[in-house]
Amino acid sequence: MDCEYIGEFDYDTETLKSINEKTKKYENASSEEEIAEIQLDEAEQLREDGFLPQNEDYYGTMTSPMVEVENAPKVYVIEECIPACQILWGKNIYTFMTSDYNDKGMCWIEIKNENLSPANKKIYEQMEGQDVIKFEKHKGAVCFGVNKVGRAGQRRLKELAEKFVMQDVPRGEAYKQIDDFLIDNCNCYDEIPNPVYKYMEPLDKVNIEELNEYVKEYDKWLKSKESKKTIKTLNTRKLDKELSEYLKKYDFILEDKKVFLGGYHYKKHLNYIKSI
Repeated sequence: MDCEYIGEFDYDTETLKSINEKTKKYENASSEEEIAEIQLDEAEQLREDGFLPQNEDYYGTMTSPMVEVENAPKVYVIEECIPACQILWGKNIYTFMTSDYNDKGMCWIEIKNENLSPANKKIYEQMEGQDVIKFEKHKGAVCFGVNKVGRAGQRRLKELAEKFVMQDVPRGEAYKQIDDFLIDNCNCYDEIPNPVYKYMEPLDKVNIEELNEYVKEYDKWLKSKESKKTIKTLNTRKLDKELSEYLKKYDFILEDKKVFLGGYHYKKHLNYIKSI
């Protein structure tokens, strides 16, 4: 599946085009009867493509917080992918994206590399089968799935998800180290010159003939330490009130030098602790 990389987790042009076309159809509808007709046409197309019927709550979004998706999967995830996703969520594997109705003949789940434990990365690497598909859709993430949809696709995707093992919640999405929390949320830092800073010309200053190649290098630079003129270093003396007050402000939970970004993530961490 070809993708156009504009940033680390951007969306392929084919999917964006389909979403835009669907949105325009509904925007141009002049009555409730016309909207109902569009919905009937879409349902008929799904049947022709072999998909399970679309849940009436399904809306789908580009990105949504993990807690929202897990609490209302039928709103965000197509029927083929829901059982497999629920298994992954129960094992503290945070999903990034799933296939939708544009992916005819296949259903898959995408996970950021950093959201997989070493053991689960190995399971992904060893996953194989004639009907199994594995690919990279977005930089920094991996996809696994099957080349079928409908009830058979749903069942087989669930079998693949069951191969993964329980893991702790991922850093970044679920928790921060205490030092990062103090810097990011409590302003406990000093700024010093970055010794590895490297200057790059802004994109609007680059020759149009060179822009294509330059954008790739510029994108890498933006994500690297070299793009920052200064770096932040921890200074706990700048903590101007009790740490507990900051934690209460954000409704975060501190345990063992980890700051969990809410009760949802902390509960999942406790489930992992109980499992070992």
